[in-house]
Amino acid sequence: EGPRLLMRRSRGTEATPLSVSSGDSLHRIVFGGYDGSGFVDTATIKASVEGAISTGVVPTKLEFKTTDSTGTVNTPLTLGTENSVNANKLSVNTSFKLPIYADSTARDTDIASPEAGMMVFLTGTSKAQVNTDGTTGGWVDLH
Repeated sequence: EGPRLLMRRSRGTEATPLSVSSGDSLHRIVFGGYDGSGFVDTATIKASVEGAISTGVVPTKLEFKTTDSTGTVNTPLTLGTENSVNANKLSVNTSFKLPIYADSTARDTDIASPEAGMMVFLTGTSKAQVNTDGTTGGWVDLH
């Protein structure tokens, strides 16, 4: 699989590790910048435990945190949600922009093999579209 960055956490000690618990932070990657008087942590990617631990199973979620122009820390994106049974859930806690195409010809040129569930916006019709069946004819306007 090639090189990797491995971050592991347990409770207890390295010699005698103990199971992590729901709510434990597994690791954080913190980004920051100097504001002229000190360093300020401005963005974080955090992995944490989000459910019951059992042999071979440690359910987790990833949170992406950013800081806006007022200094407020926001969590615009979460993969997996607290106590979620579907760890593949994506929570977008802010507005997001769909890919934009002038018309269906431009869309079909760029997306030659669409998949069901894809969404785009066409400026020519001012409509968002979703693909319902994974074919180029499966695009449906959202009204």
